[in-house]
Amino acid sequence: MTACVVPVVYTLPETFTFVTEGDDGVVAATLVVGRWTAYVCIVFGLWSGMVIGFTTEYFTSNSYAPTLYLV
Repeated sequence: MTACVVPVVYTLPETFTFVTEGDDGVVAATLVVGRWTAYVCIVFGLWSGMVIGFTTEYFTSNSYAPTLYLV
C-alpha cells in the first residue's frame, strides 16, 4: 500500500493550507503543508495500524506465548 499511494499523491494539490480559528472567529494559526507531507502522514498511519494489528494479534491470540498457558 505504501507504493500504491504514490500515484494518488500526484492528484493532490501541491500545498494545503489549514487555518485554525479561535472562539471569537480570529485566525489563531495557519499551517501550509505540501503533498509529500500528506504522503508521510498516510504512510505513518498505514504502518502504525499494521504494528497495532500485529501486536494485538500476538497478545490476544491463543496461538502465541502470552495466552498459551492461561487457565
